[in-house]
Amino acid sequence: MKIAIAGCGFAGLSTAWHLLEYPSVSVTLFDPKGIGEGASGVSTGLLHPFPGKLGLKSWQSDAGMKATLDLIGRLEEMEGIPLADRSGILRLALTQEQEEDFQENCDLSCEWWPRERVLETIPDAAPKPAMWIPQGTVVYSKRYLAALWKACEKKGALFCQEEVSGPYDVLVWAVGSDILGHVPLPLQVSRGQTLLCRWPKALPCALLSNGHLTPTEFPDLCQIGSTYENPESPLDPKRALELKERAVLFYPPAQDFEVVSIGVGSRIARDRGYRPIVAKTGPKTWVFAGLGSRGLLYHAWLGKALAEAIVQGYEGLRPEELYKSLRIS
Repeated sequence: MKIAIAGCGFAGLSTAWHLLEYPSVSVTLFDPKGIGEGASGVSTGLLHPFPGKLGLKSWQSDAGMKATLDLIGRLEEMEGIPLADRSGILRLALTQEQEEDFQENCDLSCEWWPRERVLETIPDAAPKPAMWIPQGTVVYSKRYLAALWKACEKKGALFCQEEVSGPYDVLVWAVGSDILGHVPLPLQVSRGQTLLCRWPKALPCALLSNGHLTPTEFPDLCQIGSTYENPESPLDPKRALELKERAVLFYPPAQDFEVVSIGVGSRIARDRGYRPIVAKTGPKTWVFAGLGSRGLLYHAWLGKALAEAIVQGYEGLRPEELYKSLRIS
């Protein structure tokens, strides 16, 4: 079975990896931007089960976390280098409303820390209580995408830095925000800007609040993210620089961080809710879209589900039915 995948970000590469587990499948990836050069490559790497303003645990987040961490672990064994920071994530509550929401949504997989415990761990943080997420991980996005492509290439995948073309048995659209130019779906696009900064002293874990502060694979560099902008508005780097002011509210030393560069990418999500779309849209066409800010949480798990659906011939199923049919838990 010859399969073409349009898009070389988290969704496209994960789907390719899982498809290539089947000996009867050949995969060619297409992306005019290059491997990991779209929004996935700009990702600040946050991976945890409690995204969103309320800190509510995401749908099927346990399955998503396990699949992503398993895939990262396999690639780290192959590459012999770390692809993620597993030091945990501390989500500070800056307002009374956040404190109530976060406490209410804490489950057995996380802990509620009073401000005293927060300051014992990070003395320079804002004196606020926080949700401690021990399984929280920061993925080194660029390095991870490069390792995932290298693993796919070893399995026989081909790459063409151009728009998808040629006769194939199956075409998978996994092109992020560019999907709207190919398949009509109920999706919305937002532009995100992030800051790469030099910090004099690395933190013991990532910090998340109204914005976030994450380590990188380089001990003297961190990332601050991210904005949510209308992609049709003029690109204004000043919006990105405001991120540093936001970070100061939960980590005051960020005021003195040196900005090294600004990253820009467009994320796409459902116009209602946040569950990604995994669907068959034509006799030979599938779509993997709408991951939004949860690309790292869902790409590995749903990439496996999509690969199985393509090879095993599931048709006409809604995402919920697809997941049930594949018995992913």
